[in-house]
Amino acid sequence: MGIEVVQNGCGTVRDHTQKRFRERELVLPTFGQLADPTTISEEVIAKLAHVDPDEPHPLNLFRMHWYNSADRKGLVDVPGHRAARITNGR
Repeated sequence: MGIEVVQNGCGTVRDHTQKRFRERELVLPTFGQLADPTTISEEVIAKLAHVDPDEPHPLNLFRMHWYNSADRKGLVDVPGHRAARITNGR
């Protein structure tokens, strides 16, 4: 089973996609960065500080596999939590 290279009028789909990403300065996380968010560059982390976590922005893909800080913009080693208070049905 081989890989099929799809051609369009401008070359392969991959070539076209790479060109568009370069033009728009889009960067996606690597599988390694998703597996270990500590390997994400300081440059990307600095840019992420200015991106709303709910914005449909490609840099938010870097946040997919990390534990968010309380403001949901930074990276932390251990996720925050809140203790639930249990009442006896009252």
